[in-house]
Amino acid sequence: MVTNNPQYLDVDPQAVTTAGHWTAATAEQWRSWGHRARTRFEMARPDLRSTRVAAALWEYAGRWCPELLAVSAAVADLGIRTIAAAGAVDHADEEAAGSLSPTTAAAEEQHSQLRRPINSERVVEQT
Repeated sequence: MVTNNPQYLDVDPQAVTTAGHWTAATAEQWRSWGHRARTRFEMARPDLRSTRVAAALWEYAGRWCPELLAVSAAVADLGIRTIAAAGAVDHADEEAAGSLSPTTAAAEEQHSQLRRPINSERVVEQT
């Protein structure tokens, strides 16, 4: 979750990591749906009396089922990349806190427009 307002930018890597895990978890459901659909199409084909309808069903299944399996792979990849991005932001935040700690006073003197809480500490503007 990212919150933007004129005074600070707050990033919650844990919420993003959780969302990534939930997203990746749906990949198996997409894959299962694709396999079930293909199985149902294969089971229905011999019962069709019209070869034209059977051929159309087989062609449709041939296009649709691989699409479902591709969605499954894309969803898994999205979840993994989301988790990795949250980890990168969290790691960068820790490094930034260490790097910026000694220079906070110098930045305040320059009235920097870039303000971000470091490790959940909000920067308060002095007036």
